[in-house]
Amino acid sequence: MNKSITNHISNYLSFCRENKRLDPKTIKAYKIDLTQFAANMPIAVVEDITSEILQKFIANLHQKYKPKTVKRKIASLKAFVSFLDETELISHNPFAKIHTKFREPVQLPMTISTNNYISCLAIHQATFSYSVSFAFFIRTKGITLSS
Repeated sequence: MNKSITNHISNYLSFCRENKRLDPKTIKAYKIDLTQFAANMPIAVVEDITSEILQKFIANLHQKYKPKTVKRKIASLKAFVSFLDETELISHNPFAKIHTKFREPVQLPMTISTNNYISCLAIHQATFSYSVSFAFFIRTKGITLSS
């Protein structure tokens, strides 16, 4: 990993901590994501970050991680590159030429049959709080009744 890039990452994380007042967990996630980028990309200085390098890195992320994780890692990297651009450490933003939108799989709600729903309610009918809790769970967790 290049020391220059490591220094820029440290400066960016300090900026996020002190100026943006980001949550420590967010800063930890940024640090992991940016350190991973610096360790896996063959670049000597931040000026060497190109659209092609970013695209290769993103393709590699898609092979290793789930879409939500990839989205977060890309967001971390985009924010870092924007910081480099805003502080004029790079001459242009290489993300400007990259289309990073992709589809995330939609998780469908679970279904239970009407008979199972009625059976569950009957079991907990003696205790009112359980029935209310169960009905609340079904409404809030996306479980739907099948016909």
